[in-house]
Amino acid sequence: MKEKPHTSLVTSHVPYSPPRYPVEAMVKRSQDFYSLMNQRRTVRFISPEPVPREVIDNVIHTAGTAPSGAHTEPWTFVVVSDPETKHQIRLIVEEEEEVNYRQRMGDKWVNDLARLKTNWIKEYLDVAPYLVLIFKQTYGILPNEKKKTHYYNEISVCISCGILLAALQVITSWLMYMIYSIYPSYMFLFLLFLCSFFNFHTSISHWCNTEMPQ
Repeated sequence: MKEKPHTSLVTSHVPYSPPRYPVEAMVKRSQDFYSLMNQRRTVRFISPEPVPREVIDNVIHTAGTAPSGAHTEPWTFVVVSDPETKHQIRLIVEEEEEVNYRQRMGDKWVNDLARLKTNWIKEYLDVAPYLVLIFKQTYGILPNEKKKTHYYNEISVCISCGILLAALQVITSWLMYMIYSIYPSYMFLFLLFLCSFFNFHTSISHWCNTEMPQ
């Protein structure tokens, strides 16, 4: 016999009436949005200038509106501002990145990065006023303490991160962000580094994927 859904998980219908725009308005809005997002740049200059915590909270709430498999919302956002904790995170990231450069990525990938002058040293993790850690939940826990399946959890988290980056770009032209993903053997982890961009009025993102450790 199939187990019935837990009663607390059964949701009622929520009416939805999105606004409708004339064709001209849709074209204009799409052009404006593209122009704004096209201002994003990938750079590595970080300032310790403070960012309002309310901004961080609002963009995280925005990221939480992302679609997810069976509406499981398989993400956890953790905001870090403590200098010592940020430094410990930097040490973890640099350890993983050194293995990437020396072993996992291969000569071709490393050579392709040579012109960008990147390496595994991430001093900006100490400089950025905030680090936002985004954890993937591979499963949840039901009220009866049984596991709840989180469908498409990795894809759902990636979509949430994309909405987060778009929200940062929309709300301000001076906020800088960098994003990494690392794959420790025990979890999938995103690090989003938030800071002000020194001397340039733009937004940036840096995406670095590493392979699963053997």
